[in-house]
Amino acid sequence: MDHAGQSSSPGIRRNYKRTAQCGRSQPSSGTSQGRPCNFSAPYRVASDGSDGVWNFEYALLPDINPETGEVQIDDRERYLRKHGRRIQPAVCPSTPPHIPVPFGPHQVECETYPQLHGPRVPLGFTPRLPKSYKQQSLSVTKERETNPFIYTKDESLDPRFWNQFHMDFYTSVCLRPKHPHIAPMHAIDWDHLADKQSIVCDAVIEACDAFGLKEIMAFRYNWNVEIIAQFHASFYYSKSDSAIHWTTSGIHFAVDYITFSRLLGLGSKDLERDQIHNERKLSNYELKDLYRRPQKADGETQGLKSFFYVLNNLLRATLTPKSGDATSIHAFAKNVLLRFAENGRPFCITNFLWEELIAAEYDSRRGFPYAPYIMYVIEKVTGIFFRKDGEHLLYKLTRTKQTGASKTPSPTSDQSPPPVDSPPRRPHGPSRSSGPSHSRAPSQSRGEKPNLARRVLKAVFCMCRQHSHDVYEIRKDMNLVKAKLELPIEDIGDPPAYEDPFAAHDAAMAAWMAAEEGGEEEEEEEIAPVRPPRRSSRPHGKSIVEEEEETEEEEYVSEKNDDDDEDDDGDDDGNGSDDDFEAED
Repeated sequence: MDHAGQSSSPGIRRNYKRTAQCGRSQPSSGTSQGRPCNFSAPYRVASDGSDGVWNFEYALLPDINPETGEVQIDDRERYLRKHGRRIQPAVCPSTPPHIPVPFGPHQVECETYPQLHGPRVPLGFTPRLPKSYKQQSLSVTKERETNPFIYTKDESLDPRFWNQFHMDFYTSVCLRPKHPHIAPMHAIDWDHLADKQSIVCDAVIEACDAFGLKEIMAFRYNWNVEIIAQFHASFYYSKSDSAIHWTTSGIHFAVDYITFSRLLGLGSKDLERDQIHNERKLSNYELKDLYRRPQKADGETQGLKSFFYVLNNLLRATLTPKSGDATSIHAFAKNVLLRFAENGRPFCITNFLWEELIAAEYDSRRGFPYAPYIMYVIEKVTGIFFRKDGEHLLYKLTRTKQTGASKTPSPTSDQSPPPVDSPPRRPHGPSRSSGPSHSRAPSQSRGEKPNLARRVLKAVFCMCRQHSHDVYEIRKDMNLVKAKLELPIEDIGDPPAYEDPFAAHDAAMAAWMAAEEGGEEEEEEEIAPVRPPRRSSRPHGKSIVEEEEETEEEEYVSEKNDDDDEDDDGDDDGNGSDDDFEAED
């Protein structure tokens, strides 16, 4: 073992930093964490003693009195430290109809404001050499597989942590005050989407309601960054009882799979559904039903049908949070999107959140997911209400599809750009304006940098021009010196003048892009608020995905007929495609 807290077996330990409290009057319950309630309700205590009314003052005492060597905690407290304090029966006896559930009289408010700060080693102990777990997924996985709570808490560390690994992980991965290692999360405002003049939004709302996702995706709850960091630093998943263990302010807590589902308002109906993580991860080719052109399925958001584009944005803000590249669809998010295709079945939301949380804990590179859900569960299990410093914002949808590509055919030979930035030559023959992207000339945005070849050539040109100018100035200075010394002067002529070879190219490129932008483009569907409520205008029995496919087929047929007419006109004039090809060659 790497840490002393895990290598030693439970027993008498005499290096405690606190003085013995045996024989002294104990403080009232809950004062170590917050203000106790003025009244309490009767609660049931489980047969194993793992829940019920807790005594937090015992949780902060050493097991053994360092002066007398006597045990100063009872058997129940020793059991709670090993197996974790769990939710009280009266907190969530059944699945609530809606979340969040208001706090009851048994819960207290934390008097302190937990904030991120470095470890504080108690007086009398020598700090150990820390270890960095940043970008160290294998080391983190090895440490997570060992149950740290079967060993006595290491009293030589910061009281917030159970062992050395927890403190090192917190310091190297979690301790980022300005940019916390938390994946961005947003709540969905369904009323905001319903008020938009978009058939796509109506279809997405209807699909999410059928899958039972509206409640959990609309759940909004702020979080405390320090409490979330302590949770992820001390995370341990027990396979034997299917429970998640963690520490809050150095106290061991746990929640099982069923209670986790019940707290989030999902319940037994959700647990009966299919589990996505029992499936294999889908490849990009298997997502062809989600794209406008199935042959272009590449696992990116570009090219998705409007329905799946909006749905992916909503899921990425809630169930499948991801830090970094927003244009790629990762891991099991592909399986979730494909579930919403034709004949898709609802999936188990509880299992998806549970498995994604466990997978993120074994990979220190991923941002900590589900901060609102975890914070809500922590406060329900611990019975403590913390002040929040992380805001759970609402997600605002601005568009329903990616920016459309140009429908204008590629420029003719009279409008073609110079050869430096010119696209590959199109093959002759009938063409469609809505063809694949490689058959069209790539348009360059106004603020986009030129390609690499042009930048290299222009840099070489500017370097040679500057060098020639410097040489001329040196020769001019030498002539001045020779004139003062009455030596023969060399004729150096006029200063060299160089014409910018890229000026003509830039002018031709600007003219070509102006003609390209002047063509008809595919307009992006903007979502604008509408005053009166609007009903769906699509035919009965047809989904938005089917309508979108039929619209694309009609556009394809009309464009093909136009191309056939153009070909016929060319044949009547006696200028076939072969003659044009030879003329251009």
